[in-house]
Formats: sequence, structure tokens, C-alpha cells
Amino acid sequence: MNTYSQNKEDLQVKEYFGDRIGTLLSVGENSGVLFSNALLLIQGQWRAHLFEPATVCRDLLKLHKGNDKVHVYNKGLGAKAEVVTFYESENHVPNGKDKALVSTTDWNETLKWRKKGVKFTRRDIQIVDFKGWYEHAGKPKLEFISIDVESMEWEILQQIDLCETQTQFLIIEWN
Repeated sequence: MNTYSQNKEDLQVKEYFGDRIGTLLSVGENSGVLFSNALLLIQGQWRAHLFEPATVCRDLLKLHKGNDKVHVYNKGLGAKAEVVTFYESENHVPNGKDKALVSTTDWNETLKWRKKGVKFTRRDIQIVDFKGWYEHAGKPKLEFISIDVESMEWEILQQIDLCETQTQFLIIEWN
């Protein structure tokens, strides 16, 4: 079985759910392949809501083109709906296959990566708040949630009522 996540987290999620098919939310999905906690489940016919504000979202859209179970949002999640400054990273993995993996809305978060030679491009992106998106999406059951957004994980997680979303499994990047 293929694994896509950074530390085989996707295999743990797959083992937990077994053959059940559900709906997932991945915030900071990047290209949808490299370090994805969601792709293995999507390949198993799960429905998915994928957020990625970086330009690598084009790869994500291409990957899931024609799959009506996958909804891709080229925006970020945050505390409130607004346009914010986004620092999109160039590659930082030694082989250079990554795109925008350490992008962030937090200037201070870029500093540690800049010290390692990572370059950033500044641009504006649209942020939506979880509750607004969740209601607009029809309040889907979200059995699995993955959040990897370079310093805003807690801000997003605080908005989610895990009982209402019926979430059973979380993967939250610890930064």
C-alpha cells in the first residue's frame, strides 16, 4: 500500500477506519501528494474538502480533476474572513521536489526558514473562517481532519466543534 504522508500517518488513519468510507477535511493540502495525509483515503473513495492557498493548488486541482467527491478550495482557513498577506515558500526539501511546503501568513514563521536559505514570495490570499465555510458546505460530517498550516493550527482548531463535525481522528502539525 502506498503512503504519502511524512511519517506514515495516512497508514494509521487507514488502519483506524478500515474499509469505512467517510468525509475528510485537509487544511494545507499542498500539491495533494507530497506529505499528504488525505490522498490514501481519497484513493479509497472518501469525500474530501481540501484547502490550499498557495499557487501549488493548481497541482491539487489537476490531481483531482473529474473527481466529484473532492472539493478543492484555493484559499486558507483562519480566524475570520479577510484578505491577508501570505508568504509563499520556494522549495526547502533537499531534492527540491516540494512546492510551497512552508508557506505561511506569519512573518515570524518565515524567519527560521530564511536562515536555512528558503526564499519567499509575498502575495495576498483570501482567508475564510471555519464556521462560515462549514455552514456554506452544508455542515458535512468530517470523520477525519488534518491541519498543517505553519503556525495557525491552534487558531483553526479552536473554531471546530468536534462533536458537531463528528470527528473521530485528527492530525495536527505541531510546530
